[in-house]
Amino acid sequence: MNNKPLLIFAALTFAFFSCKKPPTVTNKVITTTEAKPETHDIKIEEIDFQYFSSKSKVNFQFQNEDQTAIVNVRMKKDSLIWLSVNKVGIEGFRALITPDSIYVLEQLSKTYYVKDFKSLSKQFNFTISYSLLQSILLGNLPFETLDRKALKVKDYYLLRQENGSITVENFIGIENKKVAKVEMVEQPSRNSLMLNYANFAPLNNYLFPFNSAFYLKYDTNQKSLSTLITVECKKAELHTDELKFPFNIPKRYERK
Repeated sequence: MNNKPLLIFAALTFAFFSCKKPPTVTNKVITTTEAKPETHDIKIEEIDFQYFSSKSKVNFQFQNEDQTAIVNVRMKKDSLIWLSVNKVGIEGFRALITPDSIYVLEQLSKTYYVKDFKSLSKQFNFTISYSLLQSILLGNLPFETLDRKALKVKDYYLLRQENGSITVENFIGIENKKVAKVEMVEQPSRNSLMLNYANFAPLNNYLFPFNSAFYLKYDTNQKSLSTLITVECKKAELHTDELKFPFNIPKRYERK
C-alpha cells in the first residue's frame, strides 16, 4: 500500500501548534484505582472563534522518516481548515479540509489527493471527522458532552467519554480548567491517538496551548505504524474579519 497520503494527512492535520520543548508523549493510562471515588462537576475552558490563523514549525516522525517544515494554517469555524506546508522557502503541499473531505495538492510532483472522512477512517481503522480535527487543533474536548462529571486524579480531573467504538479519557487541569491530555482508543483494533497540551498562554480572552504533541498508533494491512507530530508555534491569532482560503487544483495536476 502507498502510505504517502497517510503521511501527508498526518503531517497536515496534526501540525498546528507548540512552543519551546515539546512535551513527552507517553502511553501510560491512569486507571480508576488511582482515582478518588467522588465525582466533580467541572467547567472546561474551551476556545470559541470565528476565524483562526497560525504559523508553526512542525516536526513529523513516521517510521524512519523525520521531517521539519513551516506550516501556515487558517480556519473558519465548522467550515474550513486550510494549510500551506513549506520547506526551505518553497511550498510543497497545500491542503483544504471541509466537513466532508480533505484535498491535498503536492506542487513538486504536480499531483493531488482527495479523501473523504469515511474512507480515511477505514484506512486508519480509527474514526476521524472534521469536528474531531477542529477540537483537537484548538485543544478543546474532542467530543462534546453535557455530562461534565469527572474523577479527581492527581493533578487532573479525569472525564471519560464513549463515542461509538472509541473510549476517550480527557485529563483537565485543576487550576486552569484546560484540556491537558487526551487518550483515545478504538475497540477492538486498539488503535490509539494521544494528545498532550502544555505552556498555556493568553490568546484574546482564552488560554491557548503553545506546546503540543500528537501520537497516532494504528494498524494497516497487518502492519503496526505510528506517527509523532510536535510543533513549535511562531504566531497564533483569532480574527473577526473574514480570512481567504486560496485553493485551486490546476488542470495539469494528476489525481493520485
